[in-house]
Amino acid sequence: MMMLLAWATGILAFSLAQANVGLRVGAAQRVDILLTALVDPVRTHDASQALVGIGSRDQRVRELVVLRLPSLLRDAADHPKITTDVLYEEVRVAGDLRIKSAVPPLIALLQMNNENGGPLTMTRQLELRDDPVGRALCLIRDDASLGLFDPLLKKTDGHVRGRALRVLVCFNTPASKLVLEDVFRHEQDEGIRRYLLAHNIGTAPEI
Repeated sequence: MMMLLAWATGILAFSLAQANVGLRVGAAQRVDILLTALVDPVRTHDASQALVGIGSRDQRVRELVVLRLPSLLRDAADHPKITTDVLYEEVRVAGDLRIKSAVPPLIALLQMNNENGGPLTMTRQLELRDDPVGRALCLIRDDASLGLFDPLLKKTDGHVRGRALRVLVCFNTPASKLVLEDVFRHEQDEGIRRYLLAHNIGTAPEI
């Protein structure tokens, strides 16, 4: 019993010490601590929650994350064996904080096998629930990045093209609709044409 009490007391003291450090350190040190934790599979979830919470309130913290998170995502794109949990949490931070500088590495990640999987339903597809990378891109919704999707839309890999199309459908902006209209005009795959028609892109041929 005494050992259990001592253990609980130690944990509480450690937590309070961490909280006090968080109050004292500046934005740069706080971001250093959290980004180090973000790439640790054991601490990544808590770190991403903290980054999103603090970054949404503290503009200086957000600015530092904007500068540093894209390099972590580029590392993930360059090293496919990175722990999936870490990747998902990095992607979540990018999307939840609407970090536009993260868009290029996120688009690169669309070409990799990093979806969650799950039951295939219209709602899950529309909300990109099983595609954390695609969902982050949709949350950021950066029309200035639309040109970066061109290489993916021209790929022969139907899976990659499909992911890119679902993201652009989720964008649902006038600019993204223009891109999709152009895809529809030149698309030979009837499955993709039907998908776009179901989302009010293109015009069905008259019978």
